[in-house]
Amino acid sequence: MALEDLTGTKYIDDLNSSNPAAGDNVSEGDDHIRGIKNVLKTTFPSIDGAITATDTELNYVDGVTSAVQTQLDAITANDWVTAARMADNSVDSDMYVDGSIDTAHFAAGSVDGPALATNSVNSAELIDGAVDLSHMSDNSVDSRCYVDGSIDNAHLAANSVDSAQYVDDSIDTAHYAAGSVDTTALGADCVTAAKIGNDVLDSEHYAAGSIDAEHISSEAVTTAKIAGGNVTVAKMASDSVDSAQYVDGSIDTAHIADLNVTGAKLALDHRSTGNADDVKVGNQYDYIWADADVGLRFITNNAEEMRLLDDGTLHVDGDVIAFSTTISDETLKYNINPVDFALDKIKQLKGVTFNYLKGNKASAGLLAQDVEKVMPSAVSERKLPLHTGDDKSYKTLHYDSMTAILVEAIKELTAKVEKLEKK
Repeated sequence: MALEDLTGTKYIDDLNSSNPAAGDNVSEGDDHIRGIKNVLKTTFPSIDGAITATDTELNYVDGVTSAVQTQLDAITANDWVTAARMADNSVDSDMYVDGSIDTAHFAAGSVDGPALATNSVNSAELIDGAVDLSHMSDNSVDSRCYVDGSIDNAHLAANSVDSAQYVDDSIDTAHYAAGSVDTTALGADCVTAAKIGNDVLDSEHYAAGSIDAEHISSEAVTTAKIAGGNVTVAKMASDSVDSAQYVDGSIDTAHIADLNVTGAKLALDHRSTGNADDVKVGNQYDYIWADADVGLRFITNNAEEMRLLDDGTLHVDGDVIAFSTTISDETLKYNINPVDFALDKIKQLKGVTFNYLKGNKASAGLLAQDVEKVMPSAVSERKLPLHTGDDKSYKTLHYDSMTAILVEAIKELTAKVEKLEKK
């Protein structure tokens, strides 16, 4: 049911006789009853007793006699509408006869700016001397308002006259105070040689770096004119310094550019034999071997501990302590696919403890053969020359690749837990 708006003030004429409908709920009928009661109290707010007038009397038909009508008939036309019977703010411009309002009807101070029409006040309405500074708006007085010759020094504010007020060529030497012309008053390039006296320029007048080659006579600069330490690399010609200029022991590592010391320049304690491209640097027990056939080999106590192959593979016989990050930028990858059935794959793996054959070192982890069955991309084959000394390839496990399958497995477990929690 669309009941009347019961939140505001309503009168009898606003009621809808169709409400409540036959099919409306009892509660809606109750709301309608409360609405009717509110409407009656709003329509007849001052009635606090029984009303005995008939419908005819209430409708006020001509000729009806009643106490109310008797009082109405007793009121004459002249005293029908008085100030006492008029509500505040009930008379507007429509009730006034044109020209009926004169000065006698204005209260003192009742006519303000909003009551005046635009351009309605002229000089005839103003009392002499009535317009002072408080009545003038900013920037309202222009040159038309000044009497010729009326502005003298007393009317000028300090620092109020600038170059725009001067006539061209109106300021001559008589207007300059002694010492008032300084460098800020001089234009650029206005001081010429003709204005400078002979022998008046000394070193203090030269700007640093202002004397260049064209101001120096040929062969005028001798060694006596060069300050110590002022001949730099920039002042030296290419290929002008040879071994005769070097002081013994003056060239140290700081003077050698990176990658500029070759094997041929080294005084070696140990050098390879058989292959002229091989280089060994160090002593007979500890050295670095640049093996042309293998790569870079690191020897400690006459045993190879580390090898860097030509393909970039690093083999280390021992623990590796490193701080690094793995490059995993999406833009460097293609054929990207999610790991499916990660939890099932994890369930096929087994964590084990074991000992390495070499050195009997105890450890724990996964077996590469097991991982290869469920995630082949995490397993590769490498030769391990430092580990066995043979030429056999062994399966190696990329433990960082296992992160992907573990993440997806955790997500699957989480989904199962959340599903169980909702039951």
